[in-house]
Amino acid sequence: MDQSSIRRGVPCWYLVDELGLDAVNDAFLLEHVAYELINMHFRNTRYYSDLLDLFLDMARKTAFGQCLDTLTGRKLKFEEYTMERYETTVKNKTSITTFYFPVAIAAIISNVDYQMFLDKLEEIAVNLGLLFQVLDDYLDCFGSSAETGKDGTDIQNGKCSWLFVRSKELCSVDQLSELYENYGQQDELKIARVLKIYEALNMSKLVHEFTENTIKSTVKLIEQFENVDLKFLFYQPLERFAKQLNTELSTFLV
Repeated sequence: MDQSSIRRGVPCWYLVDELGLDAVNDAFLLEHVAYELINMHFRNTRYYSDLLDLFLDMARKTAFGQCLDTLTGRKLKFEEYTMERYETTVKNKTSITTFYFPVAIAAIISNVDYQMFLDKLEEIAVNLGLLFQVLDDYLDCFGSSAETGKDGTDIQNGKCSWLFVRSKELCSVDQLSELYENYGQQDELKIARVLKIYEALNMSKLVHEFTENTIKSTVKLIEQFENVDLKFLFYQPLERFAKQLNTELSTFLV
């Protein structure tokens, strides 16, 4: 959708065997296979309808988040690039799919009172999704494809990224004018000008501070659970995020 060539360190599916737009049909096939598997293995269980509702809700929210992300970058109406829009996009595109959904499946299949659990899980998932996406946004601009497993294209594609939104909030009038003039352009010189503004605003420090504060607040949420296995599960991604700050997760534990 964003015309990237690499994802997770391998060629994007639409580029394999010159598939092109046929890759969209393959995505539909995969989704329908998932529903067939649910029907095959869980049809006669007490939680079948809840499980099916979860998959449908996840598919809807992910599509909404991806649509919001794509349309925002296509229109390039920079006044609409707000932190509220960014967080809404990340919640639906990243937090729900990557962090909420897998654990919610297990909760529904188990015998726990999962409704109360799912409410707490969503808070943690939103934080984990933001941590993941903010660091991903930073690496898209300042990391290498070897680190990220993809080509950095956020600036030239005019993405509503955390770096751009924070820059809007912090820029001087002249910097903001230059940012608007050069963002969402394919020209290498214009991309370099945007990066120079990010560096001038010390974006590296801002990302570090955001990550540190969000890890601290997420630890407090995780500590509300008594189950040791659940804590271990949630602390695994936090450990990864902490290492990207060149520190240990134990630093944030009380």
